Amino acid sequence: MYRIALVLALVCWMGLERTIRLRRSNGGGVSLDAGTLCFLRWAIYGSVPLALAIAFWHSRGFDFGAGRPWQWVGLGMIAAGLAIRGSALRTLRRFFTPDITIVAGQRLIQTGLYRFVRHPGYAGMLLSIGGLAVALANGYAAALLATAPTLAVWRRIRVEEQVLRQAFPDDYPRYCRTTARLIPFVF
Repeated sequence: MYRIALVLALVCWMGLERTIRLRRSNGGGVSLDAGTLCFLRWAIYGSVPLALAIAFWHSRGFDFGAGRPWQWVGLGMIAAGLAIRGSALRTLRRFFTPDITIVAGQRLIQTGLYRFVRHPGYAGMLLSIGGLAVALANGYAAALLATAPTLAVWRRIRVEEQVLRQAFPDDYPRYCRTTARLIPFVF
C-alpha cells in the first residue's frame, strides 16, 4: 500500500510541475530570472531521480517495509506541499509562470497564502522535497534532496525579490515587512 501511495504522490507531483512548466507569461513580459530557472531545473530534475535511484539501490528495490510511520509522514508532507504549491498557482493565476517576469498590468498579490508568506509556491516545493526525503528513508537521498533544490530555490528567491522590489518600489518593501519568506511568522 505504501509503495502505491508513493508512486501516486510522485505522479501527482509530476503532473503539477508539468502544468507549471507549460505556462508562459501572457502580456509580453521578459524573463528576468538570471539563469535561476535553469539552475532550479537542474537541481530538481537531477536530485529527485538520483535520490530515487539511491534509495532503490540501497533498499534493493524500494523494499523498505510496508511504510514505517515516518514514511507516511513524508507522504503527508508531499501532499501538503503539493496543495500549497497548487494554491499559489491558483492565487497568482496568469502571473504564476516558470520565468521570473513582470507583465503589463501585473499587480502585487497579497491574498490567499500570499497573506502569510511571500513565496508559497517555493515553500510548497521544498515541503514536498523534504517529504520525499523522509518517505525514501535513506540518509544519502535525504542529504542530496536537502542540498541541491534548497540552494537553487534560495538563489531564485533572491533574484525574484530583486525584480519585485524594482517593479513595486513602494508596495514590495512594505509587504516584506509584514510577511515571512517561506515559513509563516518564522522565516
